[in-house]
Amino acid sequence: WVNGDGTSRLVVARAGSAVSANPLDGIQYNDSPVFGSGSDLGSGNFVVYAGSNNFLTVRGLTGGQAYHFKVFEYNGNGITADYLLANPPSGNRTPNGLEISFTINDSTLCAGQSTVMAVTPAGGGRTYAWFPTSGLSSNTGTQVSATPSVTTTYTVVGLDNNACRDTVRQTITVFPLPTVTMQAFSPVCDNASPFTLTGGSPVGGSYSGLGVSGGVFNPAAVGPGAYTIQYTYTDGNSCSASTSRTITVNPAPTVTLGVFAPICSNGAPRLLSGGSPAGGTYSGA
Repeated sequence: WVNGDGTSRLVVARAGSAVSANPLDGIQYNDSPVFGSGSDLGSGNFVVYAGSNNFLTVRGLTGGQAYHFKVFEYNGNGITADYLLANPPSGNRTPNGLEISFTINDSTLCAGQSTVMAVTPAGGGRTYAWFPTSGLSSNTGTQVSATPSVTTTYTVVGLDNNACRDTVRQTITVFPLPTVTMQAFSPVCDNASPFTLTGGSPVGGSYSGLGVSGGVFNPAAVGPGAYTIQYTYTDGNSCSASTSRTITVNPAPTVTLGVFAPICSNGAPRLLSGGSPAGGTYSGA
């Protein structure tokens, strides 16, 4: 602007419409070149400059938004401030600018999981760069997939064809998977009774596999063979991990016993025989 004959100038700015408030004599206003940070005269009229220069660089603006200004000459300071309110020069400018917003599918992950991060707006000569690149499907573009191994804060920098830029950040929290173990199973026979599976750690998980129902394994339901039993545990962060062991089901032996010849009640003790396979035991009255 062109200075008048006052000792200083007060610049008032307003977004969207003409400046609608005037300074009052006897008041020293606080100025700030960051729009919205200086003294508020009311109705969104902010003091952006107070001094003797004839220029001002304003910051903190929104691209595409019109800003209106008035420049008031004044003498004195504090209670002696005297503002010239008649016909202050005015004008407006619309800055170029890029303001981007950030969306994310899920900012809390378990180790090994992925999420999608995206920024808007897209197109129109805008380019985007993502940092750090670890765990990202790409370091450019409006949408990337992130699979961080640890908690990571990602930054995306947008740049438009007017060389205006904006930066946003998003932290993705990564919880480790629980450590899950399971003890080895002893072999069982196919005619053994159903039994409750145990040995998984931490306790509170679930067992699954052929022949398993409600944490109970039924050997007769599957027959002889080797079967994989899986134990899965989910922790308080909803992160799950699993481990597995093999349980062997052996066929029960086929046992026969020959017919005994009658004996007299006063007969001598007799060694029992005729059981097959040999090596078993006899019992009874």
